[in-house]
Amino acid sequence: MEKQTVPSPLAEVKKRFGSREALIKELVTLLEDASPDLEKGLKKAPNQRLLALHTTAKTVKRRFGGRQGLIDAVTKATYPKGNPPAEFAGVVGGYNLKRLYDLYQQRTAKK
Repeated sequence: MEKQTVPSPLAEVKKRFGSREALIKELVTLLEDASPDLEKGLKKAPNQRLLALHTTAKTVKRRFGGRQGLIDAVTKATYPKGNPPAEFAGVVGGYNLKRLYDLYQQRTAKK
């Protein structure tokens, strides 16, 4: 029986996107962030983190239509009867995408 090896993050990036630059370009598009420092920050991030962020961004885009849809879903899950405090959307809007998605998963987890 042969051992199956898990590809390195770099190998995974090259297999799925062709290059690291292509992955970063796709992430900038998915994240819909106009920040000029975003691309610079992504270039410094490890490949494994970029792959995880890509997976989260694709999931958010598919399930919620984007960041604002996710913020609305978190608000609805946190305050199911409505009437969220006015500052709630502002506070949650400051969270990064991964943190927002984790918060949504926590709020909607079956107990």
